[in-house]
Amino acid sequence: MTRRQKSEYLANKVWKVLDVDGEVYEVDPKNMTAEHEERGTAHLQWVSSVIHSHRTANYTSISAFHKELRRGDYARAYIWAKTVMLFRKEKGLKEYLRSVLWEETRNIEMYQNWRANPGMPWEEMLRQFCGSTKKYEIEGSKGSFHIQVRAILDSAQLPTIEDGELLHPPTIDKYEFYGWMMLIHRCFERAFREGGGKIRDTRGPRMRCYKILAGTLRRSLEAEGLKKWTEPFDDRTDFDQVLLSAEKLSGLLETPDLCTIRYVNTDLIEADLAIPEARVFDGHTSKGHGLMRKWARAYPPLSTAGYRQPMIPGLDMRWSGQQGTGVAWRYKAFEQYGLGYKHVEWEDVKFGEDYWKQCIKADDHWFHYESD
Repeated sequence: MTRRQKSEYLANKVWKVLDVDGEVYEVDPKNMTAEHEERGTAHLQWVSSVIHSHRTANYTSISAFHKELRRGDYARAYIWAKTVMLFRKEKGLKEYLRSVLWEETRNIEMYQNWRANPGMPWEEMLRQFCGSTKKYEIEGSKGSFHIQVRAILDSAQLPTIEDGELLHPPTIDKYEFYGWMMLIHRCFERAFREGGGKIRDTRGPRMRCYKILAGTLRRSLEAEGLKKWTEPFDDRTDFDQVLLSAEKLSGLLETPDLCTIRYVNTDLIEADLAIPEARVFDGHTSKGHGLMRKWARAYPPLSTAGYRQPMIPGLDMRWSGQQGTGVAWRYKAFEQYGLGYKHVEWEDVKFGEDYWKQCIKADDHWFHYESD
């Protein structure tokens, strides 16, 4: 099917759209009609943006897909996977699954299985990803993210790290996690400064810096008899790969549920598209960034004791990629509620005033939603 034939097919079909209310509604872009009386216009606009491959629809779809991977919701992730493939095809979808594996899990066995079976169907990769134990669900990692937040703030106060420190770092005890975190976040801080203070411009200097640090980590892992944990460096070397290695060296991943793949319900929803829900938007999207700044003005986070302000309509940070709020929330939620954390409301998780303010400052350092 040519690109023109594909566009004509998409424009002439009647779409089944999953709305945020959980119901499925028909949308006919050719005749400009929609079944939902109140939200029909919004449904038509979203279908049109996907049909015409709008840039915003592309990034919104990948953001939504990632959120459902985190939640482990196979049915919704499946719908978003089909949407992502309209923009990136099946090859692009599978590449994305591989690229974010270490951002969400520590499942080295799943990683090795994927490498050994490059022809694995994307549906099976999706099932495994959704069912895999997430990094904040690992019993041995409790408290580790608190150390990461402290390292983010401390690294910003230090001079730019030099290559020599990464090649020959100060002696770090095997279980001294904070030392490794300082090296990792000082790399990010160096890239942030080289990028002119804009997080979107950090990729090049970040990758160069982490490649040097990866050599140090690789030698340390091999010395401990942990060669298989160096394999992620063969495909890519970035923040998540070096963080994974530091956690392993620090003894945080010695837990039986590390490579568990839980059962997930693979029953599908009969829908072609889904309307983006509030959890889709965070500081990595333009709409989410604007909402976060509005949230910070409405409920000043640094003046709030113990994390109790509500979310504004249209924003749900529980599944966000924000390090200081979204990821921190999930670590704390699992610590307090176990696997039931997925059904906990934003305000029900207790942070403590000091830790909450550290998390806000850590995010604001990169996204500037509180200080702008």
